Amino acid sequence: MSESWDNTGLLLGDPAASVERLMTCLTLTPPSVAEAIESRAQMVVAHHPLPFKPISKLTTDSQTGRMLWYLARAGISVYSPHTAWDSAGRGINARLAELLELKDCQPIVPQRSMSQPSGIVPETMPSGTVVSHPSSNQTPSAAALLVKGETFAAPPGAVGSGRLGTLPEPASLHDLTSKLSQRVADCRPRGVNSGQLIRHVGIACGSGGSLLESALATGKCDLFLTGEGTFHTCLEAQAAGISLLMIGHFASERFAMVQMAAELQQAYPQLSVWASRQERDPVENLA
Repeated sequence: MSESWDNTGLLLGDPAASVERLMTCLTLTPPSVAEAIESRAQMVVAHHPLPFKPISKLTTDSQTGRMLWYLARAGISVYSPHTAWDSAGRGINARLAELLELKDCQPIVPQRSMSQPSGIVPETMPSGTVVSHPSSNQTPSAAALLVKGETFAAPPGAVGSGRLGTLPEPASLHDLTSKLSQRVADCRPRGVNSGQLIRHVGIACGSGGSLLESALATGKCDLFLTGEGTFHTCLEAQAAGISLLMIGHFASERFAMVQMAAELQQAYPQLSVWASRQERDPVENLA
């Protein structure tokens, strides 16, 4: 389910190691790494991969090297679902669609091949994943918490990049922005207002501007919701006569990692699971 360019799955650690304490976060940073170590986590599920690009050496000369070294020394595994979690049937984009109460949702770009699943496996995440849960008195291994080639049986069309859906009733950009601001922490809305009522919404979490063209090609996109986009993304939306809403990369994805922690805790009550309490949006309002 992950994109071909992505680096997902178990990136650090022993698949056979027992896991009793697990932390989720959007991004591994020095504060979140320190929290994981101080809180005695045995596994971190970080949405953004660390490492993302191949590394030729692992030393403390770089921030990436230091974080990986400290985590390894503490015996903490690192797992990243990244684009697989974006695209899953109950992944981040689908959850943003739920926050707006969209109906008839489909991926902007359906995924044709589902031969490489890569995601956390409570049965609610993603829908249809088959997994054997340990009994309530057993401590699961890292491997038991991960998808390892099980059959993915999500409904046809449910898996893919982005989401397109229809609002129950047409709404203004102002009303939708207010709704998201109430439901998504750290929401910092900016964008392009077409001035038209919105019925059809396209969604791409994170840096999702690259999906705007595909959303427009469907002919059913009055609003494109993403985390962040470029100046030219704004111009493209303006030229197409649609609204563009950018709520911040952090805000568009972090909420789902909080939900993931709660759902993992429910699926594995024998574990201690929490979302990072030290993670902060690095983008600040300076004015």
